Amino acid sequence: MIFAALLDRPKNNLNLIRLIASLLVTFSHAFILTGHLKQEPFLLLTGDQTFGYIAVFIFFVISGLLISRSFDHNSNIYQYIGSRVLRIYPALLSTLLLCALPLGLWLTTLTADSYIRNREVLRYVTDNLLFNINHRLPGVFDNLVDSNSVNGSLWTLGFEVYAYLLVILFGGLGLLRNKNIFNLSVVGLILLYAKEPVGFLLVPAKWDAPIFMPLLGFLFGISVYVNRIWIECKFRYIILAAIIYIAFRHSALNVPIYAISIGYLVLAIGFHPKLQLNILMKNDYSYGIYVYSFPIQQVTMSLLPTLAPWQHFLISLLFVIPLAVVSWHFLEKPALRLKKYLPQSIP
Repeated sequence: MIFAALLDRPKNNLNLIRLIASLLVTFSHAFILTGHLKQEPFLLLTGDQTFGYIAVFIFFVISGLLISRSFDHNSNIYQYIGSRVLRIYPALLSTLLLCALPLGLWLTTLTADSYIRNREVLRYVTDNLLFNINHRLPGVFDNLVDSNSVNGSLWTLGFEVYAYLLVILFGGLGLLRNKNIFNLSVVGLILLYAKEPVGFLLVPAKWDAPIFMPLLGFLFGISVYVNRIWIECKFRYIILAAIIYIAFRHSALNVPIYAISIGYLVLAIGFHPKLQLNILMKNDYSYGIYVYSFPIQQVTMSLLPTLAPWQHFLISLLFVIPLAVVSWHFLEKPALRLKKYLPQSIP
């Protein structure tokens, strides 16, 4: 069955996959924050990647497909940008305010008055709202050895927004509806990446190399959408993709092999009719888990510094999951209902 016949079906596993990916990020951070990075299971298995990193890649692959489909179905720029804002900012602002005020006041080594008057508190909120990632609050988590970042997970959000802007570029140029020109453009981008990775998708040289693979995943997601009438979703291709990844992961072609094989596995498992579990079809807790978990894990580390990674992970989840559920039902989901009030056309 081709992807074109599957994408508009009401049932898929994408929310479940994103939930698992968000939990993998939390799990991976448990090893990092407790000082046991070298024992992280996926790092032990692969030698160069953590569960957290592959989870970020998964997020970008799914976003690439869904966001390009969203723009193609309704290319109204107000609707598109407004929808992205309503999805990203409510939970982001919530976690920033919770960290800056109750959490910061509780954990800072400064006096309450000194902390509130410190300009860095407001700057923490405003910087991160503009995706100028600021990891520090004055006097907060200074006792932690491995990381004193308040919310290390936020580093990907600015790149996600950048990827959303790429969809506007591709859509504005008509590439989302012209697969031949799009595919030629992708080949050119891949050749550019092969020549100089920092030139991939016009990525500024100052950006860290780890973001290149997630961006390639986002491009793969767009590619599947644009070529949806030609790409089949079959069990044998799922198995083949897994074999190719294992066999060629350390080859000279490891970058495209990784993007194509893992990307296909994610989307095929997400949409194959016989793999549908019908879980979390209408509820997406993944973003809440992603943005709330790191500060909660830091609090766990601050209060219980001798926990093993598994213990740290499980105790943190006792607080992360309820917060993410509350955030979705009372903040994120209500915010998404506001999309119907977005401008339908240019004034």
